[in-house]
Amino acid sequence: MRAVVSVVVASVLLAVAAVTFGQEGETKTHQGGGVTIEATYLGVQQEGDREVIKIEVKMDTHSVGLDQYQMEALSALRDGQGRELRPVRWVSASGGGHHRAGVLLFPVVDSSGRPFIAKESQYLELVIRNVAGVKERTFRWKPAQS
Repeated sequence: MRAVVSVVVASVLLAVAAVTFGQEGETKTHQGGGVTIEATYLGVQQEGDREVIKIEVKMDTHSVGLDQYQMEALSALRDGQGRELRPVRWVSASGGGHHRAGVLLFPVVDSSGRPFIAKESQYLELVIRNVAGVKERTFRWKPAQS
């Protein structure tokens, strides 16, 4: 049984590793409601005992307190088929008040155990909802050309 689980896990990780989006470190920006948000795709990385999809988020403003926003609750990762993943964690890196930064960690598989990133994926999109009166901000990365 343990060998079967290992093979399945290895297959999922190979499928995820085979597809990359944009260039690692590629940053997208959205401005609205007096808040500028930058999202940088960091790729699939090891985090403890599991692999996760990492996206760095930086928020800047001179009009709104940013500490009130719970990034885990307001963020999702969406693919071209409309599937969404919730982050497993928000790791706050710095700041508070008008300047805030951190990294969102997303699982590499959906709730049914299927790889979230697959070779047929048209795009990968970070969605941040309801920050400073903006209903939905999207940051999209397309598959890297091979």
